[in-house]
Amino acid sequence: MNRMSLSTAVCPQDDDLKACLDGEMSPLRRLRVRRHLQACAACTEAAQAITLLGTEARRWRAAQAPPPTLRHRILSRLKFAQEEPRRPCRGEKRQTALRWAGVSLVTATLVLWLTLAPQGRHGRIMAATVRQALEDVNTWHLQGWKLVGGKRVPWEVWGRRSPFFYREQLGGQVITDDGAERTQVFPPDPAIGRPMGLVVKTSSRPGDEDANTGWNFTKMFAARPDNMKPWQETRDQVVFDENDAGMQGPGTVTDNLYIVDKQTALPVQIEVRRGNDKSSDRLTSEFLTAEYDVPLPDLGAVPQWPSSCPVFDATNSIPASSLPRENAVSSNGITVQMTPLGEDSEGNILVNVHAWLGGVLLGRRPPIYAHVDVPRNLGGAAAAPPAAQDDLGRGYIGVDVLDGQQGQKEGDWLMVLSPLEPPSAQAERPRQLTLTVHVAPAVMAALSGIKGMVGEQRLLDENVGLTVGLPKKAAPFDQSRFQGLTGEPLDALIATAHADYWINGFDWKDPSDLMRLKGVRSIAWRKQALQLLPPGSRDAPVEHERLVQTYDEMARRYHHLGDRQHAAEALRAIIAESNEPPAMPHDFRKRAEEELRAWTKSGAQ
Repeated sequence: MNRMSLSTAVCPQDDDLKACLDGEMSPLRRLRVRRHLQACAACTEAAQAITLLGTEARRWRAAQAPPPTLRHRILSRLKFAQEEPRRPCRGEKRQTALRWAGVSLVTATLVLWLTLAPQGRHGRIMAATVRQALEDVNTWHLQGWKLVGGKRVPWEVWGRRSPFFYREQLGGQVITDDGAERTQVFPPDPAIGRPMGLVVKTSSRPGDEDANTGWNFTKMFAARPDNMKPWQETRDQVVFDENDAGMQGPGTVTDNLYIVDKQTALPVQIEVRRGNDKSSDRLTSEFLTAEYDVPLPDLGAVPQWPSSCPVFDATNSIPASSLPRENAVSSNGITVQMTPLGEDSEGNILVNVHAWLGGVLLGRRPPIYAHVDVPRNLGGAAAAPPAAQDDLGRGYIGVDVLDGQQGQKEGDWLMVLSPLEPPSAQAERPRQLTLTVHVAPAVMAALSGIKGMVGEQRLLDENVGLTVGLPKKAAPFDQSRFQGLTGEPLDALIATAHADYWINGFDWKDPSDLMRLKGVRSIAWRKQALQLLPPGSRDAPVEHERLVQTYDEMARRYHHLGDRQHAAEALRAIIAESNEPPAMPHDFRKRAEEELRAWTKSGAQ
């Protein structure tokens, strides 16, 4: 049940009453007005008068002429002459307005209804309606279960927007956040490398809900189109279905169902159902009921844990001697240091990155491991600058690599920063780099709904900006010594990274030259990557498919712009690439051939 903390002492204005009755008010405000009407007879009578006017106006409009009894019915129902003195809760000014200026109100409202000819309440709840209703609530309580390891584990979430508070408990795992400090307690689980459990303490960021809440109720409609329609609808509820295909492996399907109450436009039940794309059967793996604007119980105490449980504390001050100072920056408990190791003739800079959570060096092994990388660009927008630039204004792309000859120590993150435009031999050498390093500590976690499957739960996502000084004379490094995570040679890996950078943010509907440049450069780099991969490489099919997909995007762009000549060239490239091994998993060729035949038949070519 949804329970709201509402006041009945303040009476709504006439405009608010009409907006409520017309469905032109946010769902939560409409609920508050309706509950006020239950406690205030005077406001109820005013609302009835407005409703009557609307009903009579619609009847008049349907009949194309006002019935002769219209004026009598309205005045007799209002009973201005016989009404008793109004209750004082509406205020003397309000009483006077309704008692002595009632006829003016009737006349003005009737004229408004007849002039605007309203068609009644829209009655349709879209994603934008739900999003607005969620933004209006301050507290929420979710309760239910999650299927973990084939068993239903109790699951409960409490949250408050202002002042910020968050608490989530899933079985023995507890997260609390009071707006100053966030504590996460993970129970022992030897099967996933956590024999004694662990505790992680980090600073809180109340304004960053994605980083602060494991289950964020506001983001479930944040990315949905405003006009997204419900999947199903009953008299009292609507159901939105957000479908994810392949998110947990090929052939998997996940339905995220949000059951929304029509009166409040708030989700009252959330279900996650999983299955495969060859069957309509779905297994419910997560189930929660929700209520809003309810008082929070006393949940502020930090959960307790055994003394043997290791604690990773990123909130306390760490002695300066414990962490590096050169080319290092700390932010929100995360410290990042980058050390330049060498530079090749093409301007690629080899670096080694270390990251700490509090005073603990992060590596690739549990109980806490990390993802460390340099993002492709800042913000993800099509024209966003690269995340790494030197003091000469040149941009760089970060590429994760492994030392294939000497190996590397736990906690070493080797990267190559490759320039977007290779410098000439006479070009001035940069003296420093300014870049962003992304660090995401994580722990192993069982996946809900999939027995025996293990995934991860990220503890924090932090982008750390730092400036790194470069040596005056760079030591050369041998590209053949380094390789990608799947064994691909470094030069092919760099070409792939450039192709991915240029296609990022590509929009075939955008007519700008930037989009054309992005597509052309991505194709050129992808072809180079395919040439550099050794025969039989398992990365070749993936790169080949991405190349054909880029040609397909370019064909759509040229077709959208009416440039049939370049569109036909892209389609012919798809056909030519489809004849080359390895075989394409998707039939781009068939679609390209059909489109070319259609153009030829219509005389377009």
